[in-house]
Amino acid sequence: MLDKQTHLVGTLRANKKHIPKEVLLAKLKKGEMISQEDQSGIVILKWKDTRDVRLLSTKHGPEMVPLNPPNIRGQPSASHNQVADITDTQSQPSTSQDLATQNAARKRNYRKATSKPLAIVAYNKGKAGIDLSDQMASYATTLRKGVKWYRKLAIELLLGTAVVNAWVLYKHASQKKTQIRTFRENLAADLLNVQGRVQREKPRTSASSYHHLSQRVDDDGKKIRRKCTLCYITSRRSRSQRSQKSRKNGVYLL
Repeated sequence: MLDKQTHLVGTLRANKKHIPKEVLLAKLKKGEMISQEDQSGIVILKWKDTRDVRLLSTKHGPEMVPLNPPNIRGQPSASHNQVADITDTQSQPSTSQDLATQNAARKRNYRKATSKPLAIVAYNKGKAGIDLSDQMASYATTLRKGVKWYRKLAIELLLGTAVVNAWVLYKHASQKKTQIRTFRENLAADLLNVQGRVQREKPRTSASSYHHLSQRVDDDGKKIRRKCTLCYITSRRSRSQRSQKSRKNGVYLL
């Protein structure tokens, strides 16, 4: 894959084989990273955020990139005076309302990691498109709970992804804001050709009540009589019952 300039980036499980122990067992603080790179340019890294994140990449090096904004929900960082005010408030007797205010202030002034590995930033950017596609495919889905796994594979994965791709191309080409549910309904109606469907007229039955038995001859010259045409049209399945007596004898049949 590397010879054909095809790269990949993805997460690794903690019990994945052939991961360097130096990377897997390293104890990191929040925001720290450790990595190893082989001669082919394959990078295995471990980065500590709220939890350990293990990643493999064949395209990105062990580089850290700054984040913007670094604070929660884009709020500015706490100044020295704000931190001093919070410290003074903590030293005084607090009520339940004051504690709630202090906790909210800590959350506002808590700074997230100011930088991330480049591979993780690229992975999150690519994974967002997959999550959005799965979200769009889940709307108005016909999939129901069952034990047949191939239905989920065919209906949800293949057909669902195809419908989402067609919906995106339709919006781009027509410049119309169409909901995916409406697009699914229009697509189903067009495939079924509901408006252009011509109903076939039922063949009229003959007024005659006689049986119409057609006969043909097979290769051996035997006559083969088929079902009556009138009975076939009217779905009549009546049968005549006949009885035949046999003489009593003392011969046993094996």
